Amino acid sequence: METRFGLADFTYCLSKHKTKQIGDMEILQRVADLGLECFQAGLATDAPGGGAEQRRSLHTQADALGVELVGAGGGLPTQALFEKEVGAAAELGARVLRHACSLFRWKNTTAPAAELAEALVAAAPAAEKAGVIIAIENHQDYTCEELADVMRRVDSPFVGICLDTGNSMSMLEHPLHTARVLAPYTRSVHLKEYVLLPHPGGFRMVGVTLGRGIVPNEAIMDLLREEAAADPLYVTLENPLESIPAPVLTTAYVDTFPDRTLGSARPILGLLERSIARYPNGVELPGEAGLSEEEVAAAEEEHNRAAVKYAREELGL
Repeated sequence: METRFGLADFTYCLSKHKTKQIGDMEILQRVADLGLECFQAGLATDAPGGGAEQRRSLHTQADALGVELVGAGGGLPTQALFEKEVGAAAELGARVLRHACSLFRWKNTTAPAAELAEALVAAAPAAEKAGVIIAIENHQDYTCEELADVMRRVDSPFVGICLDTGNSMSMLEHPLHTARVLAPYTRSVHLKEYVLLPHPGGFRMVGVTLGRGIVPNEAIMDLLREEAAADPLYVTLENPLESIPAPVLTTAYVDTFPDRTLGSARPILGLLERSIARYPNGVELPGEAGLSEEEVAAAEEEHNRAAVKYAREELGL
């Protein structure tokens, strides 16, 4: 299987989304400077004029730099939204459209899996016509079993999974288990790296540089090379310096996942124990360290370059 390695824009979550020091054009140039092959960019459909001009400009520049684009959309799943995003992804020249349906399941913002399947079945013909694969991300909303069932129900070569290697821990799923279940449907990958640290109501997932956390990315990539339903497989580094709470000891979480038991947490507790042993004093993120915006941006850039180096040398990307 051929892999194409690059960056997702959210790996610059501090510089792009928090301080707004850089945009997609600047990240695209960094992708090219690093000799990478692809860049996942937002569709900008909420921009003035629908973002068409931005997409065309980014597509033109990406072609000039020899970089492939992957589209990134999101929102509650409907046929209309998927078809709109497919059209926007086609304007980017993207062959794959990653879609995140919602943020956190326990905030009651996730549509039933049956609605996701219905919307994908209806939108699949438009995706096929445009030559764009809709790749649904495991985005702390659906369990891996639910997503696998959706893929079986849709049964289209133009619908698949964007496997995020770290997100599933907030669902009390070990990342390697999630990868095993979703590998046959995986068309693109987000490389993530977290440690798990105690947090009121459960734990928090804290972003650290690839290779310095507890996500088994090497084993996951070995598995995907054997079983993923994609050629090429687009692998984008999405390794944000962020902290995400997973309130697994709250009533809201337990009510959302009534089938989860204390035994369900055993694999995650092992990862939590490893994280605490590795980082006994916790992790201070650049955005929490009282640094200037320029210093935060420099720390994020160093973090991303170290992650790229690890991915190339240790993951064979």
